[in-house]
Amino acid sequence: MKVLRGARIVQAAAIPYRWNAGRLEIAMITKRQRSRWIVPKGHVELGETPRQSARREATEEAGLLGKIGLRPCGSYRYQKGSEPALVMVFVLRVTRQLSSWREDAEREREWFAIERAIQRVRERGLRRILRALAERLSA
Repeated sequence: MKVLRGARIVQAAAIPYRWNAGRLEIAMITKRQRSRWIVPKGHVELGETPRQSARREATEEAGLLGKIGLRPCGSYRYQKGSEPALVMVFVLRVTRQLSSWREDAEREREWFAIERAIQRVRERGLRRILRALAERLSA
């Protein structure tokens, strides 16, 4: 696949979203070290598609279930240690929040207005995707 060229690590991320009182909100989680807010993301496991991986990560890391996009809404690259990584990003319209999930003792989960979520994200490529998503869903 052409998009994977140059990336040694392939990951998938979910952007969990909902509408709350007419306002677009994004669910974010803390990294395990609780140092910053991120969206659910992880390695694409053997035998798994990036879409399946994004859905799994949303459930394992954030306890969120819902309808995941058929195709990525975007992708971005970053350095994971010394290795180049490609992250394929999917939207997840949340339909259910679990009160207990696999990593709930290791992470916090919180809903943010889209503007606040964009401010909290460090990865430039993910910020770009969030801005485009805000425009697309708010149109």
